[in-house]
Amino acid sequence: MKRRLKQLSILLLCFAALVLVSCEDSIAVAGGGGTGDGTGNNAVLDIFVVNVSQETDWDYMVVGRDGSSIFFNVNENNNVPTRLFLRGNRNSDDGFTILFKENGLPDKMITNGHILYFGNFRGYQFDMAIIRPNNTIDYFFDIQTHTNWNAFTEASFQGRIIGDILGSLPFLSNALGIATCLISPFFTAVAGKCVTYVVQLIGRVVLGQVFDSFTADLGSVFMYSLDCLGDGFFSAFACLNAIANMTSVLSNHDLNLVNQRVTQINEAIRRIDGDGLTIIPPDLLADLLMLGIEINHGNNPPNIEGTFFISPAILVRSNFADGFAPGHRFPDTEVTFSRQDNARMTLEVDAIRADGAVITGINASITGSGNRFSVFSEVITTRLGGSSYRTVNIYSGEITSTGIVGFHSALIVTVEAPDTIRRGQGRLTRDVDGFSERISLTGIQSLNYAQGGSATFSELFLPGFDTR
Repeated sequence: MKRRLKQLSILLLCFAALVLVSCEDSIAVAGGGGTGDGTGNNAVLDIFVVNVSQETDWDYMVVGRDGSSIFFNVNENNNVPTRLFLRGNRNSDDGFTILFKENGLPDKMITNGHILYFGNFRGYQFDMAIIRPNNTIDYFFDIQTHTNWNAFTEASFQGRIIGDILGSLPFLSNALGIATCLISPFFTAVAGKCVTYVVQLIGRVVLGQVFDSFTADLGSVFMYSLDCLGDGFFSAFACLNAIANMTSVLSNHDLNLVNQRVTQINEAIRRIDGDGLTIIPPDLLADLLMLGIEINHGNNPPNIEGTFFISPAILVRSNFADGFAPGHRFPDTEVTFSRQDNARMTLEVDAIRADGAVITGINASITGSGNRFSVFSEVITTRLGGSSYRTVNIYSGEITSTGIVGFHSALIVTVEAPDTIRRGQGRLTRDVDGFSERISLTGIQSLNYAQGGSATFSELFLPGFDTR
């Protein structure tokens, strides 16, 4: 059963890859039969898939008789694909990396210094952003397909692995191919990959073309397909390792580009998916959600520029054994939102508190729709004694002409200092009278700062510590 599940997951990876690299128009290819390759093998395959997890850092390899190839990895817990690298030509290093979402849909594609982000899959449509080498971003919305993306939930994805995936292949291959053809006018770099064997035939792979190990018989087919020099299984093994290692180098280069473009990628995610939680380190997301902060997602937030009076600010809950009990009152605060840019879904956040603390956020963003919003902001603070710490602050509520209804905020520590609460610990506070009055339409920069702009944040500290 485990072997069959892996084989079926390979097929699912195969047609998922067609989202990016296949077109509806097929090339004429020979099916089965001998090829006169001189190996004596009368059943040389036009395409085959083999488990190479024991020989390489990749889990599986797909090879076409024309020398095109795909190496990919899967999530070992559910066999959902996580990453692949496609090379359309055995004589060229030109190719691209595809990263997948948890449900098996494409998330990002990286090629030639460009990053394509795919999101907001709904109904028969999805949206796409192209992050170019100069950091500009082009957006393409409502790309129409023939596939109902609502079916790609985690549950239905696993169901297809166990159930009728083979019967779904022809429909899915055709539908995903049409979607790729619609992408090609926006990003022509993928067009040339449409004529490779691995792309054209991958949606038609059958279990007889899937192999659990790299055998001697496969070695000769592999060397013929990829035009490797040498003779015998050990030469095939060396060729496999050389190609797999080069593929890893190329794909890792793409991953490094993703790490360098985090700001631009997060902007694309906010614009397309209306999700600001990318500011939270992934390992701390569960800690944040334990606080119960309401997150208003959406890519059409209201304008919230202005200064608002938060009083009384009461502790609702903590995600750790806190010395402050629920109901503890923190100093009143004036929060200013300014320079809101809905094209990039960014803004500036500043706050001044009754205890003299001044907070200036960085990398602040906004999501929401209608009158409801959520703001996400990082705060880096250096205390007078020299210690520094980093937090993420989230503010949510509903804007009106006179103030904010239901204002509440969460704070979580991402980099701790010796006398702060620990990394991953945080607190949720709320303006418990239910309304935070608008007190100014100007930025907080016009206010008279206490302490000349030094920053402290008293609810970060353990009870009893001096917050100076």
